[in-house]
Amino acid sequence: MEKIDITFEDLALKNKLMREIDVKECREELLQAGRKGYSPQEFGAIACRKGFLTEEEVNRVFRALERLKREQQKDETIIYTSIYIPGYEILEKIGDGAIGSVFKARQISMKRTVALKVLHKKWLNDEEFKRRFLIEARAAGKLSHQNLIQVFDVGRFNDRYYFSMEYVDGQTVQNLIDYDGKVDLVLTLDIALQVNRALNYISQYNLVHRDIKPANIMLTNTGLAKVGDFGFIYAAEERKIA
Repeated sequence: MEKIDITFEDLALKNKLMREIDVKECREELLQAGRKGYSPQEFGAIACRKGFLTEEEVNRVFRALERLKREQQKDETIIYTSIYIPGYEILEKIGDGAIGSVFKARQISMKRTVALKVLHKKWLNDEEFKRRFLIEARAAGKLSHQNLIQVFDVGRFNDRYYFSMEYVDGQTVQNLIDYDGKVDLVLTLDIALQVNRALNYISQYNLVHRDIKPANIMLTNTGLAKVGDFGFIYAAEERKIA
């Protein structure tokens, strides 16, 4: 099933809450502020400030977006549960990266919820991508630190390359920025210090992450920061890992 991305402004127009000219004005202000990849919250805030939408109308559109997202996730789950990897039960898709897709799954033998990363099919004929995928899993699997997402298992089944890792019940720092806007300074410093501890730790193994960004930092519900996605890892002594 092809994923259809519906934006905040799409719904506002469809429900005749805004006019094309109103949407254009809001978009232009966001672009002038350098916000090319603006969030629904940013667009809604500007539309409300300009008087195009009331606060209640903004909330109605947000609720509609969330409902559509949940419905689409249900449809995707039906598709992705057709993926079979021995020892795991696929529950739902939770993310996509440059190298692979990430699923919420249940590791049957351990009776625990995990995040299962599966290499994209389009890379199966690319030996370099398969090599990088295994390097990521094996390198991360040797690490154990409270500020790193723990890798449990790595393997291959038929044409599926995969590895399982700790499932973090929380949100990414990118999600936090998108929904809350400016992040509290104390929290920002706390996250930065935790990430720094993780990077200092992996440096002891001659590893460099190379893709530290808000989307690759998870926050648990207790405020613990965990660095993940080693898809761009650099191993100074790669032969010891591969």
